[in-house]
Amino acid sequence: MTILVVALLFIAGASYAVHRFRKRIERGSRARAEAKAAQARMLLEGRQRAEADYVLSRLEEEAKRPISSARDPVAIARFEEIRQVLAKTFSPSSISFPLSGPCAEVIESFRAVVGDRDLLYSESGDGRWLHCFGDRALILWVVRELFANVSQHAGEWTRISVLAEPADGVIVLTVRDDGRGLDSSVAARLYSPFTPRFGSNGVGLGLFLVRRIVEASGGTIEARSAPGQGLLHRLRLPHPPAGPYGQVGGSKSGPAVD
Repeated sequence: MTILVVALLFIAGASYAVHRFRKRIERGSRARAEAKAAQARMLLEGRQRAEADYVLSRLEEEAKRPISSARDPVAIARFEEIRQVLAKTFSPSSISFPLSGPCAEVIESFRAVVGDRDLLYSESGDGRWLHCFGDRALILWVVRELFANVSQHAGEWTRISVLAEPADGVIVLTVRDDGRGLDSSVAARLYSPFTPRFGSNGVGLGLFLVRRIVEASGGTIEARSAPGQGLLHRLRLPHPPAGPYGQVGGSKSGPAVD
């Protein structure tokens, strides 16, 4: 009997030691994974900052050029707008605000110039307005730029729809049009600096700045398109640490601006 008790105690002790050893391995693995993730974030943020610094330096050089009759005043004004907005992305504010506000403002301003075409905003959540966390003025600029891009480049479009949805740790904002669309290889380069769209006289920085603002806010953006199927921009924006809209992932629709 004594031998059995000793054996059981030995087995229990060995099991506990194995359990602690496994826990140490797991903690070490998590720590290494977290360190790698932090390093990857730092490298990504460094590349993003270097890219923005380069573009800003180019714009500041352009601003110093003497004004002449040969220079397009519209292009000059656009360069200056981009320069000023880009400079603000280096120190954006961080506040909680209803995402519906900037979207509604842009829809209202565009309604006067697009006639009877559809401009729609809707939310999926718990029935209260979804909030995001960032610089409201910069997010407003992003939405306005995405709408302007449709009106300038989408061809015979009839609708722009905007959908905000809560997800894990973010608010997903999808801006979609039903215009002529793009080849997927072109869509992949949309957010690169100094890449104007085919046939455009623009400076090729509007959508780059959209990406810069989203990334400076701690979010991400991607584009999806195909010829004849319109263009979709999907933005993932941070929500407030204590979200005011309740349980993330609900299915009840919020109010719509149409």
